[in-house]
Amino acid sequence: MNSASQSNPGAEDARQLLGNMTTLTQRGWKLAAPMWFPLLCVAVAVLASVPATLLLNARNGVGWYWLVVSPLTAVVCGWYFVRRPAQLPDVRGVAVLITGIAMVVAAEVIGWVYDGAWAMVAPWLAVGLGLAVFAVALRSAATAVVALATIGVSVAVAVIEPEHGYAWIALVVGLTAAVAAVTELMRAETGPTP
Repeated sequence: MNSASQSNPGAEDARQLLGNMTTLTQRGWKLAAPMWFPLLCVAVAVLASVPATLLLNARNGVGWYWLVVSPLTAVVCGWYFVRRPAQLPDVRGVAVLITGIAMVVAAEVIGWVYDGAWAMVAPWLAVGLGLAVFAVALRSAATAVVALATIGVSVAVAVIEPEHGYAWIALVVGLTAAVAAVTELMRAETGPTP
């Protein structure tokens, strides 16, 4: 007597097709959630800036830190996106590239040149706006949360002017980026929720 799979080869083909669809869906979902690595880079760079600025102990120690770290972070994130097997569509990819370059240049120039009342928060606002563009271009809710946190805490520190304002901004942005990175990574591993 023949087994069910031998008597109905269509059923076996359907099972295999379903298995292939599940595998491809999981791979596709991992490729569709690319922001975990850049968010992790942001979290590490921002959180490391607090002790680094204390160690540099210079008038503009934070400026020197970011002069080195922000281009390095941008290059590492660029490497991550370039080596991915699935690339962004041309328009979104170009928008992300131009925004990334503009964000680094604007934060650097503002940080070194601008000396007004909002000097400490102005570079953070540039970063927050850049992250907002990333969130839209990459359709990443986690990145949008980090962008809103960056802009929100920057404005709050500028208005309230608390003691150790830089540390407050760095801690809020860094911790938000870390949680967002873990969220994006978990989303990439588990796939969409039904």
